[in-house]
Amino acid sequence: MTATSTLLNLSYYSEIIAFLVTILFFIKVRSKVSTMLMALMCIIMITESLGRNKDFFKPHINIFLAQNVEILYEIATYLFIYYFSVNTPGLKRWIGLMIISFIVFSGIFAVYWQPLNVSFPTKSIALGGIFILCSILIYFYEGIKNMQEHSFYKDYLFYISIGLFIFYANEIPAMTLLNYYLERHADISKVSFIFYLKITGSIIYYSLYTFGILWTIRK
Repeated sequence: MTATSTLLNLSYYSEIIAFLVTILFFIKVRSKVSTMLMALMCIIMITESLGRNKDFFKPHINIFLAQNVEILYEIATYLFIYYFSVNTPGLKRWIGLMIISFIVFSGIFAVYWQPLNVSFPTKSIALGGIFILCSILIYFYEGIKNMQEHSFYKDYLFYISIGLFIFYANEIPAMTLLNYYLERHADISKVSFIFYLKITGSIIYYSLYTFGILWTIRK
């Protein structure tokens, strides 16, 4: 088994575990956030499973398009999660503005520069990643500011946010580099390291995601 296949398997299994934990979380905690996470993990598992079995589904389903749409849906979902998790009106408006900007610009990118059926949406991912990092910082700012009122570190979203921050802090430069190489039609061997970075970031994220939910709902 090669290093690539090992990383891909670890990433997929970490997603499966996160999906199962999300089901438990949804059963125990019914909220807007748990519902959005449940819907997101279902879609992620569907698209990831399609990708792993693309030889079977490829004649009938445009898996590349499905995965690209899932990526944009994932970014939008995280932005909405932080929108509903932040209570300060001014901070909430900033996240709302980022949501609108992401939807508008990702639509423009998909129509004029990177059609989702033929091109990987590197520009939309980079922009969405910046917005997610900003939203996480806003969430941390409000949480630290209000620590006397509630235990910020016992919130499952605190741990998810750490993993998500690591993931997108890695994702933004990776997507920028990927966009640079793709525009110059670089050989696939030159961009393989970017996918290693992405997979590693994904494993770290889903591990913290799983830990955060299990740690905060263990009682």
